[in-house]
Amino acid sequence: MTTGRATAAPILLTGAIGAAAAWLLASPGLVVSREMTWDLLFNLAGAWHLYNGQVPHVDFHDPVGQLYFRLTQLGFWLCGPIAFAVVPGKIAAGAFVFVCAASAGVTRLPPVAAAVFILFASLLALMPVNVGDGMTDFTFAMSYNTYGWAALSVLSLLLFLPRQRQGNNWPDAILGALLMAALYYLKITYFAAALVELAAAFVLCRHVRSTAWLVAGAVVVLNAVAPYNWPYLADIRTAVQAGAAEVEPAHLRFLVRANALELSLYLATTVVALILGLRGRAEARLPVAAALLTALGFALLVWNTQQRGLPLGMVALFLLYDALRPRWVSLVLLVFPFALAVQASASVIAYHQTASRPTGLVIVERTNLRGLAVPDDGAIKRGEEISQRDYVKSILDAATLLERATGGVVLLDQVNPMAFVLGVPPPRGASLWLDLAFPWPSAEAMFAGTDHVLIPKSPTYAAVTRKAVELYGPYMAERFPVRRASARWIVLDRAP
Repeated sequence: MTTGRATAAPILLTGAIGAAAAWLLASPGLVVSREMTWDLLFNLAGAWHLYNGQVPHVDFHDPVGQLYFRLTQLGFWLCGPIAFAVVPGKIAAGAFVFVCAASAGVTRLPPVAAAVFILFASLLALMPVNVGDGMTDFTFAMSYNTYGWAALSVLSLLLFLPRQRQGNNWPDAILGALLMAALYYLKITYFAAALVELAAAFVLCRHVRSTAWLVAGAVVVLNAVAPYNWPYLADIRTAVQAGAAEVEPAHLRFLVRANALELSLYLATTVVALILGLRGRAEARLPVAAALLTALGFALLVWNTQQRGLPLGMVALFLLYDALRPRWVSLVLLVFPFALAVQASASVIAYHQTASRPTGLVIVERTNLRGLAVPDDGAIKRGEEISQRDYVKSILDAATLLERATGGVVLLDQVNPMAFVLGVPPPRGASLWLDLAFPWPSAEAMFAGTDHVLIPKSPTYAAVTRKAVELYGPYMAERFPVRRASARWIVLDRAP
């Protein structure tokens, strides 16, 4: 009975906190975006393709996995095709992480540590900011990073920390397979890190060196290379060949400086783990796992278009906590993941306050963007070439210009959300994101089924629009001769 209560207590406590966080996100009925609103529309545009029955990586292309868009598609089913749909998707991701974290945490850690771990992982997935950003830098852009860090952290605990009571390995192996499959369909970088961890754990950890985990790993790998996933792998391969995976040394140096405190903490954890191992007070898996988690966390930071934040290294603190005796001495290690959970919960509370009293926000009330709220100050952040407010106003202006459009619309900017905004069928063969480092479609594929082309006068990234005009200019001049303009747009129409 005592064991059952000790197991139930952290689940009930953290479940209540997680449910409260979900309510705080959803109850205002708005989606607030203070940064990279066009990336939010990238998510909505991808989900719109799915909502209209298109096949990912066949009818539209992007190296990001389909799960990111499936979560928003779930939001479309629940509340209709509106911008707010990203919030139910985030809550669904947070609920999945909570169930996995609770299953892993309560079987491996004492109640207090288990509660901290569950809060750390689930609130990481729920927080309405990017990893490493300020508590009020609200954005749903690149939410795959918060989901990926959280899910990989749970998998790491499963792999590198055995259960307190050894038993059947199949439940853990099945849970690990689900997490790895989710990471595969979320973003390939997280899946690659998961495979590295699985291989290392199979060598280092007796509880992973089992038939159950071997079968789970084999199933996950076979699924990854199965023919139905070849189009996904082709999109990834094309992006890599175009240079999307290249990293400049100057960027690496910046990331080391920007994350010096966290890296120092994790390196210190690795050193302490190594000392314990050399003295025979810990198994060899501890220092190796700590070093591996630090290295993989930094590698993910490098390839995730992210500047700060290495939450994967927090798992090493839980591993060290388990190894240190007496246990009360190591409670100080829980301060760091608990602080991250507190920061995430504070961002959720701040988000609720902002969305509930939207003073200083512009709220969209028409098109499928209704419910989107952006700052009314026109501020431009992080070198962006247009503010969030002006970007949204320009999209609404484009919707007014094309309110009677029946054919396809191509927008020559990083993202083309117009099919979703107007509620018309999306084009087939589209690339969801135009990037200088990604391959670009041919003119025939780019403009298939298109009747209107939008050229922004104030794009989100001028270099992309400039390249698009240069690359597709001759094709557009021949097939889209009708030219009109507004304060924000140049519109090219196909000849009748």
